[in-house]
Amino acid sequence: MFTRIARRYDLMNSLMTGGRHHAWRRKVAESSAGAPAGPVLDLATGTADLALAVRARMPGRFVAGADFSEGMLQIGRAKVRARRVARLQLLAADAQALPFRDGAFACVMSAFLLRNLDGLERGLAEMRRVTARGGRVVTLDIVRPGQPL
Repeated sequence: MFTRIARRYDLMNSLMTGGRHHAWRRKVAESSAGAPAGPVLDLATGTADLALAVRARMPGRFVAGADFSEGMLQIGRAKVRARRVARLQLLAADAQALPFRDGAFACVMSAFLLRNLDGLERGLAEMRRVTARGGRVVTLDIVRPGQPL
């Protein structure tokens, strides 16, 4: 599904959040600055907006963006190339079976991942596993309100 909607994903996020998702991502990127020195992982990077926000906030850090949708990664890679951003790598990976060693990242973050996991506990365990001791895990998500407007 995500590969199918990749070209419209950024527009859909803007419509669903009233354009607030940009500010929310900037806030998440700001919170990563308190993590110890080391690489940052943007899990379920999608079209790489959060990874790009982190690189803008912390230009010296290496940022990896991982997503299982190759279509989303293609859009993200085009953004990275267009902005000539260094030290940012996007790769295909499953959030519930990450290809990284234990403690590989000083900070692991995600935007709009948790609501899409079919195994929430497994996804959170993987985030914890690849986060270094003393590191930080930051998530941003939205849910459907219990009471309709």
